[in-house]
Amino acid sequence: MSTKTLNAIAVLMLLLAMGWVAGAVSATTKRSAIQGPSALAVLPDQSVWISVEDAMWHLDANGKRLKVVDAAALGVGGMIGNLVVHPNGQLVAQTRSDPTLYFLDAETALIKSRLVPQWQADLERHGSDAINYAFHDDGRVAIATGGGHAVALFDAQGHFLARTNPGTYEFANGLWWVADTLWTTDTNRQELVELDGNTLAEKSRVPLSRNCGGFQYLGFAAPSHGQPSAETKSAPLITLIRFANGMTKGRASDIFSDGSQLDFPATSTTEPRDIKWRANELLMVDGDNYSIKRYADDRTPLADFGDDAVQAELSASQEQRNSLQKQYNGYLAGAVIFFIIGFVFAFRAQAKGKAEALADLKVDMSQLETPVFPASARITASLMIFWPLILPIGILALTLRLLRTTSGFIHASPQALLIILISLPAMFLFAILGVRWNIRRTQKLPIAEAIYNQRAIQFLKTEASFWRQLHPNELPQETLLLLDQGRGLNWLVLSNQRLFVYVANLRDRTLAHEYLRSEIIGLRILERNEMTWMQKLQQVFSYIGATIRIDFKDGSSLTGRAPSILTAQRMSAVLQSSDEMPSVTPTTQPQPAQPEPRANAEQNKQATRQTIASFLIPGLGQWMQGRSGTALMYFVVWLVLITLALFMGWTLWKALSTVSGRSIFTLAVYYFSLCGLAALDTWRMREHQ
Repeated sequence: MSTKTLNAIAVLMLLLAMGWVAGAVSATTKRSAIQGPSALAVLPDQSVWISVEDAMWHLDANGKRLKVVDAAALGVGGMIGNLVVHPNGQLVAQTRSDPTLYFLDAETALIKSRLVPQWQADLERHGSDAINYAFHDDGRVAIATGGGHAVALFDAQGHFLARTNPGTYEFANGLWWVADTLWTTDTNRQELVELDGNTLAEKSRVPLSRNCGGFQYLGFAAPSHGQPSAETKSAPLITLIRFANGMTKGRASDIFSDGSQLDFPATSTTEPRDIKWRANELLMVDGDNYSIKRYADDRTPLADFGDDAVQAELSASQEQRNSLQKQYNGYLAGAVIFFIIGFVFAFRAQAKGKAEALADLKVDMSQLETPVFPASARITASLMIFWPLILPIGILALTLRLLRTTSGFIHASPQALLIILISLPAMFLFAILGVRWNIRRTQKLPIAEAIYNQRAIQFLKTEASFWRQLHPNELPQETLLLLDQGRGLNWLVLSNQRLFVYVANLRDRTLAHEYLRSEIIGLRILERNEMTWMQKLQQVFSYIGATIRIDFKDGSSLTGRAPSILTAQRMSAVLQSSDEMPSVTPTTQPQPAQPEPRANAEQNKQATRQTIASFLIPGLGQWMQGRSGTALMYFVVWLVLITLALFMGWTLWKALSTVSGRSIFTLAVYYFSLCGLAALDTWRMREHQ
């Protein structure tokens, strides 16, 4: 296929990927609108009101649906997330992102009145996200702010009365009244907090068990009707939802005054959304399978609440949500597949374009001295050199597998653990010494030179800009990579007329300097006593190659670590014999272009703009330089990090959960390191006059 056809297919695949992404967005939007059952309230006649999507269902004591009040009739503007029975018999509902408490008629669920608590300024933004509220018999309402880390008290008209002291909570969720005492939950510290009902001053704390199978965080609560503990004969203080990390999966537990608990049976996938006692039965809304779980007061499970029609409709709603989830997964998988295919064709088009350009340039590597071996020979030789590293890695993998199956033996036998801790470092030391010995033994073999200098050879084969810059009868003789601790990676090509110095990374090259052979004094392989301390340190950790220095007649030099000592030795010999080469006549002698000050300044301004762009959006500067492949890699990594940063910022702003300082610092280091690396890469790879 032609380059044009490959590019057209790549564009088509990317357009299809975008279309499937749109399908995934549509499916997940529809899926998120199907939330199933959420909050419930139990009336004195044992009938139940439950919010389902943005409607309210009224079920009688036997679970038969009596009435459905749709969103338009409700008029609360969203799905009800909190629902309680007020002491006056009315229902009190609240929706997310709305601080208003709606008082609903217990028979019709129509709005009777509204109450907007008058929050203090620092808690106002948490009022719309309040997790729970509880009414005293006199009409006062206590509200837990969740991520506001506080509980506030209001009178029956919504006037602010009191709040807890700062530092009382690390997230506050469940709360309930016992006479004039308000009990609350300190979610992350896993303690019940007793407060004075008038001042909200702390009176006592009850630490809860932390040995709870991963369900440690405290959620919403309801005064318990459960049977006493068989051991202590004491009645439970509260029925509480304890969540796993993430506050989605959880289970109900009866909590006793000494902090002990008895759990209600539940699967690991249960997603509690609300709990209420109905006489001697506990009802729990489960968001995992869209059901209303039912337990006896002795904490044994009963049949789900709701008759066949109610359960069938809830199941149908869940099946529709699951179907949309499958559609989302399918669309997303299709988008990824089309995206990958598109980029494969795009890279093939780019490679084909390069190959066609190189074919037109008549690449001639006949004078290149570095031997070229097939890939199979290089792989075989690499295994022969680096095989000592394979053995300890295999033993380490086997050891880790054995540790999983023999952990009891390891705990029972400290000597076995000591042997493992000593033998593994010893094996890796042996491997490092073995590889070092193999490198020294083979570094002057032609196959070793082909391995170590392969990247430079590959650059020479594929860098069309180099071949365009050659003069008539000019051909490359040697090439190598040069790693300078101060300047980074350089790619050098020595022709029969000039030395080309490119700044390079693993993908791109940009010409930085070119020198006539007559301007070069020579190349020397440095002895240890001639190296700087940094070069000596580099030699300690890099057993391959040699440290070289190329001196120029203008007093400058180029120093770094070359991967192949044979290539360096040949280049040194070639440059030393330059004086014996036939001289180039003045009419044909190539002259390096002299930079114009104005052009140089303009290039630096452009490079500065590109560098700033790449720091702000990694990949943008590379794209401005025409390096689309490198730009894509930086941009994809940046997208991942910026998504994590936005998610973390949203979590902090909405106080959805605790984010450790270490997590914030680590993400910041990764993010700004990426920005810095992208900016540095852009500046290094700028055009040079």
